[in-house]
Amino acid sequence: YLQKQHAANKIIDEARSSKGSLRILTLGPLTNLALAKRLEPSLLCQLASLHIMGGNTTGEGSRTACAEFNFVADPEAAHIVLSRDIDNCAPGSLPGNFTTTNADGSASVVLEQCPIYITPWETCLRALSVPYDKRIELGNVNTPQAQLINKAEAESLKKKFFKYHLSCDQLSASWMLDILLGDSVLPEHERASYVPLCKESVECRVTVELQGQLTRGQMVLDRRSRIPHSVPATVLTAVNQPYYLRYLGLAFGRKF
Repeated sequence: YLQKQHAANKIIDEARSSKGSLRILTLGPLTNLALAKRLEPSLLCQLASLHIMGGNTTGEGSRTACAEFNFVADPEAAHIVLSRDIDNCAPGSLPGNFTTTNADGSASVVLEQCPIYITPWETCLRALSVPYDKRIELGNVNTPQAQLINKAEAESLKKKFFKYHLSCDQLSASWMLDILLGDSVLPEHERASYVPLCKESVECRVTVELQGQLTRGQMVLDRRSRIPHSVPATVLTAVNQPYYLRYLGLAFGRKF
């Protein structure tokens, strides 16, 4: 049911009470998270990690020609989340870090931004090649999870909008779980053969374009660190698909 408290305030309360242990996974537009950051500028320094499904890396769009849906649905929100608050950063501090200020105006404590992990549109589109038959097979199990997902994805399974079945949200959630669980997700006899779900990634600073006539909402990879307000992130670019299929099965209520 709907809570009376606004989502942005709830995020702030949870971040404060968790004392650095809260991890946030976003699977839609970043509106509520951006509002929370506006209200609490040091929010990203209070989290253990932030995991985002959204943005793009090569200018290929999903909603527009050049932008992914979750970012272009609210470009300002994506920009707020993926921007350094320059006014609250001490000279020479790392991108994304936040500096608290004493009453006399002097810098007090430098807080480090949490790690940011981004699953972009192109990785979902290109790195995953799950045939529709395989998706139907995974969903052919009598569990509450499978019933819910099958109902939610019935239209896309029927019309087959893409060459392969896309599962952007599931990939972002799987990557988060893999980062947290590592080989412990595997049965004990398989742990020696564990390899991360993330096969390849790019570590660089990122932000979001707001002014471009054709590129509004596009994620910008600041590989040469030339944009003052960009923030460091890890961007997923290639996936260990056999492991991903096991995570996908887990979403349907199957054993890993």
